[in-house]
Amino acid sequence: MIGVIAWVISGSSVVGLVCFLVADLVAAGPTIAKSWENYEEEDLFAWIITLLSGIINLPAIENWTFAIATPPVCYLAIYFAVTLTLVLSRRKQALLS
Repeated sequence: MIGVIAWVISGSSVVGLVCFLVADLVAAGPTIAKSWENYEEEDLFAWIITLLSGIINLPAIENWTFAIATPPVCYLAIYFAVTLTLVLSRRKQALLS
C-alpha cells in the first residue's frame, strides 16, 4: 500500500517499485530466519528450483534499466539467501549430529 501511495504522490513508478522491493526484501527476513532455525520445515529442493528459475530469468532481460532489472535481481538475491541458509543450516546440523 505504501508503494502505491508513494507512486501516486511522487508520480514516479520507480519510487513505487523501490517501496515494493524494500517491502519484499524486509519480508524475506523472517523466511531466512526460519530457514536457519527450522530448516526441516522448508523444502530445499523447491528453493533450489526457485533459485535456478531466477538465474535462468536474468538472460531474458533485454534492457538493463533500473526499473526492469532490479526486481528479478532482488528476487534472485532473496532466493539465494534462503537457499544458502537452508544448505548451511543442514550442514551445521549434520556436523553436530
